[in-house]
Amino acid sequence: MEVAEAQFLESLHSLTTAKDKIFEISSVMISHQTTAAKHLVSVWLREFRNFSEEKKKLALLFVMNDVLMKSSRETRSEEYLKEFTAIIDDILQAMIEYKSEQFVEEFRKIVMVWEKPGTSIFVPAFTAQLKNKIQETINSIQDEKSGASVIQEFEITRKLADLESKHEENLELAKQLDGLCKVMDQSSLAWNTADIKSQLLEYRGKCELELIERSNLLMMLSRTLEEEYQKYISFPERLEALNNQ
Repeated sequence: MEVAEAQFLESLHSLTTAKDKIFEISSVMISHQTTAAKHLVSVWLREFRNFSEEKKKLALLFVMNDVLMKSSRETRSEEYLKEFTAIIDDILQAMIEYKSEQFVEEFRKIVMVWEKPGTSIFVPAFTAQLKNKIQETINSIQDEKSGASVIQEFEITRKLADLESKHEENLELAKQLDGLCKVMDQSSLAWNTADIKSQLLEYRGKCELELIERSNLLMMLSRTLEEEYQKYISFPERLEALNNQ
């Protein structure tokens, strides 16, 4: 493991986001995946936390992405899938401590790549959950900057955040279906119509659920506004009653 760590740290010399450098580092990690995957991922996390320059942190995310892609598709190994999945929460916590929304957005883009047909490496449920965690990470950073963490405690605010996340997932699914239709138009290959129909029905179902949730939120917001309005117009009377006590 000492040799693997030494080679990995040596490969981090002059770390940049250049593709050649990313490939160099990921190759070092993949070459040791059967014997030192867990150890190298722990070293990766340590260096990710220690780097203060955003470009270097971003480069390490690119390294992780390349390692996951190549190890799952070229070598058919799951060591790095298992080990990087185990530290996802640690990565997000490090992002919260780094306090850069833009940096977290870059991670979101990487996760969106993991969802695309042909490059998906995780089950949809995992990436959906991960995107929710990413949004929570962004909220935490925003809260700390604005001092408005109390706002997130309101039920309607939480539901709006959840709905926004689901809306983004539906948009991604719509893009995938649109791309699939374009490919079908340009190709003479036989397509599994049952599978395509299933995806369309899934998309329609999700859109219907989103509309229902939006309607429920509008009703909740309407009730909340009415309650607040009643409190507002009764304020002079309540104030007078207090003064008379």
